[in-house]
Order: sequence, then structure tokens, then C-alpha cells
Amino acid sequence: MPTLPAPDKYLGVPIEVLRQHAGYAATDATHDAEIDNAFAIAVQIVEAYLDRILAYGSYTETAQRFAGTTIHLKAYPVDLVDMVVSGSGIEPEYVVSKEIGVVYLSAFLRANDLSCSYEGGFITVPGAIQMALIGTYDNVWSSVSATTNVAAVGQEVRAMSMDGMKLEYQNFSGGSGSRSFGYIPAAMLPMIDPYRREFV
Repeated sequence: MPTLPAPDKYLGVPIEVLRQHAGYAATDATHDAEIDNAFAIAVQIVEAYLDRILAYGSYTETAQRFAGTTIHLKAYPVDLVDMVVSGSGIEPEYVVSKEIGVVYLSAFLRANDLSCSYEGGFITVPGAIQMALIGTYDNVWSSVSATTNVAAVGQEVRAMSMDGMKLEYQNFSGGSGSRSFGYIPAAMLPMIDPYRREFV
């Protein structure tokens, strides 16, 4: 399997566009740290709405007190599943539906914890999602202080621990719950709804 490049941190959206949307010249890089923060929040908001991870990378997801026959992965389409293993060392047989990010176990499994390591996500983010990211970024930028409040808003979207491209999630099927997605422009929701997680 060929080694793929790490995804661009702006998911295909040119930094020049983000600078201009923030009110700066396309070549003005002096505010890129604030732009990075605001765009990271926009990504988290759109990902929470879609209930999926957008960027291609290597991920490990762990479910506590797992009981079932399916694992719904967050980053899909899935390119490769490296391993499915329980804390007690059980490695169940499985097949993967790569396009929808679902791992089907060959039999019902009950385990205190079950981990899946895999590679997945969009290598090229669809244009509709890019447009939603820009619109969400515009709303985030205009509604919070880029120097004081950006990090706090981001922390409200989803808690995560990050080590390079590896993210640890505590369950395979956490839904959106009661989060507010008011930062995503309403006109863009029908454009990205086809990319929302559909449980199978």
C-alpha cells in the first residue's frame, strides 16, 4: 500500500481564502495562529454535526464495555484496518465495509474494552464539506475573540486527546446528542447531510 501524505491542516481550503475571510490580505501571514484556532473549531463543529472525522490519518478507537457485532468507525472511508483486539487479547474475526466505516464481527462479542486501529478519512475532502467549513469558520471568526476565547469554544465541541495523527475515542457510536450546530450556515446543511453518519 503506498504511503499517503499527511492531510493538509486546512482540509483543502487555501489559507489565502481563510485570511481574506478574516479580513486580511491573502499574503498576510501575521494572524495565521488565530486563523488556525478558528478553523480548528470550525472543523470540530462540522465533524460533530457529521459524526465523523474528516482528515485522513491513522486512528485508534476504544469502546468500553463493548457488546455487539458491529464497530462504527469515525474516520471513513476506511483504507485499512490494522487490528481489532480486546483488552484480554481476543482478536475476533471480522470483515470491513470500507466506504461506510463499519467493521462486522463474525460473532457477537462481549468485552470490557475493544480497540480498533485503522487508517481512514477523506484524502480529498468533498467540495460541499469544504464550503461548510468556510461558512462555519466565518461564523466562528466573527463571534469570538481570536486571541482569548477561541480555545474555550473549541473545548466545548468535543474532548479529545491528540498525539500527532492519533486520536483516542472512548466509544464507537457516540451520537451528536444535544450539541448546538448554529455555527454551520443553515443553507449548507442540506449540502452536507448526505455525508452524515448512517448507522447500519
